Order: sequence, then structure tokens, then C-alpha cells
Amino acid sequence: MARGARTDPRRLSGQPRLPGGDPRWCGDPPADAGIHPAELAGASLRRRGARPLPPGHRLLGLYASSGLAGGLRPGNHRGARRRLPGSAPAVSGNHLRRRCPLRRAAPGPSPGGPVLGGQRSVPGAVPAWPAVRRSARPPAAPGAAGPAGDRRHRGVTAMSVKPLPPTAVCGVLGRMTEAHRQRADQMAELAEAEGVSWAPSYLLPGLSLRVNAAAVVQRGERHLAGAWNAGGRLAASLLEQEWPAAARQADACGIRAAARGTGVVHGSVSGCQVLYVHITGGAVFFSTRLRWLAETAGTLSPDWQAWTEIISFGAPLAGRTTFTEIRRLGPMEYVEAEASGTVQLKQQHWPWEDYAPQARTDIDAATQDTVEAMAALMRPHLHSPANPMLSGGRDSRMLTALARREAADPGALTAWSTSSDAGSALEELVAAQVAAELGLQHRIITGRYSQFGQDFAEYADAVDHQSSLHFWLMPVARQLRSSPGAVFDGIGGGVLLGGGFADPRHAERMNTQELLSARIQARARYLTEAERVFSPGAAAALRRRAQAGALPLAEQYLGHPNAHTLTSYLIRTAPSVAPAPAKVLGGAQPAVMPMVSDQVAQIALSLPHEAKAEGAWYPALLAAADPRLRGMPTADDLTGTRHHKRRIAGREAARELAGLIRGGPAADLLSEGLRAADPAEPQGVITWQRLLSTQRPQHLIRGLAMLTLWLQDYAEQLTDTEVRSISHA
Repeated sequence: MARGARTDPRRLSGQPRLPGGDPRWCGDPPADAGIHPAELAGASLRRRGARPLPPGHRLLGLYASSGLAGGLRPGNHRGARRRLPGSAPAVSGNHLRRRCPLRRAAPGPSPGGPVLGGQRSVPGAVPAWPAVRRSARPPAAPGAAGPAGDRRHRGVTAMSVKPLPPTAVCGVLGRMTEAHRQRADQMAELAEAEGVSWAPSYLLPGLSLRVNAAAVVQRGERHLAGAWNAGGRLAASLLEQEWPAAARQADACGIRAAARGTGVVHGSVSGCQVLYVHITGGAVFFSTRLRWLAETAGTLSPDWQAWTEIISFGAPLAGRTTFTEIRRLGPMEYVEAEASGTVQLKQQHWPWEDYAPQARTDIDAATQDTVEAMAALMRPHLHSPANPMLSGGRDSRMLTALARREAADPGALTAWSTSSDAGSALEELVAAQVAAELGLQHRIITGRYSQFGQDFAEYADAVDHQSSLHFWLMPVARQLRSSPGAVFDGIGGGVLLGGGFADPRHAERMNTQELLSARIQARARYLTEAERVFSPGAAAALRRRAQAGALPLAEQYLGHPNAHTLTSYLIRTAPSVAPAPAKVLGGAQPAVMPMVSDQVAQIALSLPHEAKAEGAWYPALLAAADPRLRGMPTADDLTGTRHHKRRIAGREAARELAGLIRGGPAADLLSEGLRAADPAEPQGVITWQRLLSTQRPQHLIRGLAMLTLWLQDYAEQLTDTEVRSISHA
């Protein structure tokens, strides 16, 4: 594909669309939904011990108005989204081109879905781990709470603090040449073309830095310090500390620059704050957006190991990206530019390695400390409107309840829900029940079958093709752009608070290699279905390369008392899941992730495993956040079988993905059956739909689609586009 002709996100495959699309309940609901929404919303939940929704609850109005209970003509319901405006023209220069119409929606009212809750609509050798003791409690979070009586911010109205834009940072540190300075300017121009408004530039000998209003910067006569994260609202006093302390206290990335280009660019303590670096020519270029680095870098080399990991796990591991020259900074990683001209990637000690289960732990105190630590991190963002994400699970409802408790004006909160495309309507229904119980405005945004192609392409661009997991967040991210205020996301709760991703029950009988393999395969479980999607040679190579890529991480923590948690966190949570809140939601509004803060991680990792196993700690945490959450079931508690077809398994999505993959280089990796399954033929579509209707093959197909879109964007810039290199283990 020509370099100037990026894929139209509204049409990936070039396949013709059926008139009106395939009416499904995600956007184009059917008349025969199978289970009446009134039964789901009331009687069904009541039978399982949930609190029923009150008579006349607006949840039923959602189904009546959207057609879920009686059918509807396509495009005629209140959740129909306006067409996005055309892309902004690229700035001059051969290194720039038109971008997809993704980053910012036009200002104005959001069409959205209804608002519920009775409100208006709107690596190598294994280290010998020493005895680990509980460290001193880390410093309090920025903006930490005072006395309990101050929680509601007396005298502060909800609109007294101006909302922040999504975080944006780029620059270069090191030996500065004119070419380096020009590239830094080009990166800034790319950001501006996407709608970023920069604060005044910071230019020093050896440094060029651009930040927007979400970052905090202090400049002295011979030095500069800056810090940022996806949420913003960082205190200037943070910069008075050494950078490792700042990274821990606020989960912040940042820069500390001294004379003539010396200093460090550092990552956060959690590794969930996204920052990319490119070391070249005696300097380090850095950016919160990989595209700004890649498009200004000239020729780049594809990292086929990274693509193996995206397909197998959902994202590259160990700081890899899809380009061998560019890295994403992991927990406490930093790049140091020295006076000698040497620029090196290094890692500060990760404090989470020091936290280990304590036999004598006061669970009640730990519960209160955890809830208060999360509340303190959220509080600075609750002087203005805010947007807690609310699914049918525990983590999101905990944060939503805390936002309700801590908000200066609870009426300025809007809880947001969307379909995870997991095939269950109960996520949205249970979320509506929680919102009603808490008395919050609630919006449900569902994706339309006919807009799957646009959603997937926009998601690929938002995460810079570095993750394949959460494409279904795009409809709600678009709506959030016109709803100012921080987004609260519960990333990390399952692995840190919920005891998720534990070792097999018979782990004590496994030898070392069996245990390592079990921990890796649990995160690469999608590859058990690899032969259904890939040719035999490609499937075997993916397994070998995935194991080899993850093995150093698993070996590193083999003897650690929290080995299973840290391994899962570094294989899945930080690389694969974090781009969803940090870049998808965080690309719409500032995103706050309290559960991966150092304060919360220290408490959670210090609890005995049995206190958290299978979610045992959640009831106490939820009750501490808000007693009204006590005993309320989750969607997982209630779900037996799926109640609707996955949107990604619809005819439109199957045609989009099949046409995209079969029409590109990734077709060389497909199984014989999928190569022959023509999406223009009815039986071909059915073949793809069957695979997309189950989680594991679907995951693998999403990875191939992401690879194809990436090659369309960067083929002319790459030294190699032969995807069969993935098979060369």
C-alpha cells in the first residue's frame, strides 16, 4: 500500500456491506433477543440473590428505546454515533502523512446512550532471593487526604478546577545536533496534527522538551525536572525528590536533565505508564506516543519476536516494541545520558520485589489502608467532573464507590459501561444496578456491528499496534472525548487484590521446568488453538518463540514468594492490559489507575496468598469502599451461558478481518482452511465466524489483523516485511 494511503478505518477489507448490516443487539438489536431484558434486569438477578432494579427503572427504558425488546431499524436508536470528521491535514514534510480520523472527535454534544440510575440522559540464571521483609510504608500519595472530615473538600465546588487534557510528552536528551533538534520539532508537529496543544517549549543545551498541561515541570538555571503520568494533577513538590522516589510516590514517568544534555529519562514504578524511547546518535528521543518516534526515525527494523508475543500473549514482553530500535520503559527502567556521550538503558531496583507475604497481617487494617490509599490517589481528580469506568466486576465498582464517596459534587460524576464483547449482556445490566444503588449518572455505550472495522482500526492506532486485547473500548473512548474529567480504571485489581493467576493446585509437585512452563502457558493459553488458525510450521514456531521470550521473566522470579503474581503482572498486566486505560481511555481523558500504585501494591503483595485466593479479600474491600456494595453479585457470579453473539463474530466483523488478513502478507501464516475460506462466500464467512466466536482463536486472529494494519502503515519504512520470519524460531 502506498505510504500516503492509510487504511480507511471504516472499511478494512474492501468487502461490500450488507444493506443495513446484521441487526444484533450491540448497536442494531434483534427483535428476538431470546431473554427479555425485563427478566434479565429484574427477575433473573432476583432469583440469584441480587437486588432487583426498582419498577420503572430507566434500564428498561434503555431496552425499549434502543430496540432490545422489540427490534429497530438500523441506525435509528439513541446510541447511534455520528460520523467522525475527516482527518486533519498533515503538516508539511515528507515524513508526515494524513492520519486516520481518530484522535479527537469534533466538539459538540455527544450522541451517546442513555444515562441510567434515575438521572437525565446524557533472563538467564535464577537469582537467589534473600529473605524479604516488609519495607517502610512509601510516602503518601500526592494530594493525600487529611482528616476524614475533609474528604468532601469543603468549600470546593466540582467545577473549581479546570479539566486537564490527555497527557502528551515528547523530546530529546543528549548530544544535540541540528538533525536531532529538527526531529524533535517534527515529533511535536505530528502531535499537533493529532490535536495536542503544547505548553511553551523547554529548550536547554542538550535538551528539547515538549509537554502539555497534564505534566509538571520545574526549570532552574542549569537543570530541569519534569514528571507526568496518564492522570495528571501531579504536585510540583514531587520534583524536589530524587526521581526513584517520585516514580514510586506518583507512579510517574519523568526527566531529570542537567548541564549539556546529561540526565535521565525514566519510567514509572508500575510500568503501566506508557513511555517509548529511541537511543540513537548519542541521544535518547522519548515520547508518550510511539508513532511520533517511528515516523521521524527513518528506516526501522521489524521485531518479529515482538509480533510473536503480540499474537501469543497480547503485547510484546520485556520492553520490546514492534521496532527493534524503539523500546517501552518497564518498571523503574530509565535511560541515562552521560557527559562522555554514552547513552544507556538501565534499571533501578524495583521495590515490588521487596514485598512478600507476612504471616501476621492485620487483614482489617490492610483493608482500610488499601481503600484509603486508593481514595487519596483519586481525590485530587474529584474537584471537577469525573468518569469512573463501571463494568460488572468488583474492581470497577470499588473505584466507582470511592469516587462517589470522595467527590466534591457527586452529581458531577458519570459512570460509564460498555460491552466487553465477551458474549454476556449481564456486564451492562449489573453495572446499571450498581450505579442505581450508588445514585450515580450512568451511561451505557455499545458498539455497532456495522462499525466494527472502524473501532478495530482506531484501537490499533490508539495503542500504536502494541496490544491486541481491548478493541471494544473504542466506542466509549469516543464518547469520553466530549465528557471532560478524569477516568478511573481498575487495572491490576485482579492480579494484586484478587489473587488471580495463581499457580496450579499441584504446583508443589512440579519440578522447576514444569512450573516455569505452567506459568508461561497460563498466559499464552491462546496457542492451544494455534493449529486452527496457523499453518503447522507457524503454530510450532509461535509456541517456541513465545516460550523463549517469556522464560527470562519467569526465571527471574522463580524463587520469589510472590513469583506467580509478579510473573503474570509482567507478562500480561503491564504490557498487554495497560495500553487500554493509559492510551485508549487515556487518549480521551486523563486516566487514573489507583490499583497499580506502589502504595496499594505494597499492602497487597504483603498479604498471605490465602487471604486473597479466588477473590477472598474482595468482600471486605468492597464493604470498606461503600457498605451498599456488600453482597452485590458480579456478572461473573450470575453468568452461566452467553446471552448474545460476540460482535467480533458477526458477519461484518468476520468479513472485515478475513478480508484484511487474507489480502495482506499475514495470509502466508494462515492454516490451509482459513486461506481457502473466502469471506465473499457464505460458507467462508461461517468458517471465520466459528473461530471468532471462541476466545482463543479470536485472540490469534486479532493479532494477525493488528500485524496487517501495522504493515500497511509502516511497510515503506521497514527493512523487512517478510512475515514468515515469525516462523524462523
